[in-house]
Amino acid sequence: MTRHIQRVSQIAICGTVNDKWFPEFDKYRAVSKKISNEFNALFVRFQSMFDNAVKQAPPAHWAGDGVHPSMAGAYLMGQEWLKVVGIRRG
Repeated sequence: MTRHIQRVSQIAICGTVNDKWFPEFDKYRAVSKKISNEFNALFVRFQSMFDNAVKQAPPAHWAGDGVHPSMAGAYLMGQEWLKVVGIRRG
């Protein structure tokens, strides 16, 4: 009996911040995107996700200090990560 084990490696690069961290984090996100392109890695666009989320609830709902997610923010990030990685919840 022969077993075949397929190893799948994938990198997901992520990041988000609030206005007080701009424009410095714009540079970091640009480098993260460049690295993801160079290494054919996934890029999770958390900032875009949070930009859309604040249309539904204020920023403090998603990340009280603008960086560390609340429970709601963490859930949203998890859902986005699953979507980008291609994992469907059943």
